[in-house]
Amino acid sequence: MYADMHRLCAQVESIPEEVVFDHLHATAFQGTPLARTILGPAENIRSITREHLVEYIAKNYTAPRMVRR
Repeated sequence: MYADMHRLCAQVESIPEEVVFDHLHATAFQGTPLARTILGPAENIRSITREHLVEYIAKNYTAPRMVRR
């Protein structure tokens, strides 16, 4: 999963339309959350470890947080 996030980040950064869209939003929505990229800053993505993901999943994907149909 960790390698997949890095691969996804690299893929998005290699698509000109995605890069332009991110820059457009950053300019048009300066100072608001809409100016941020969907994936977040590359530095944040690079700093995520396997332990971060395991902790997040253990904390957030638990029975009390699940929706039943």
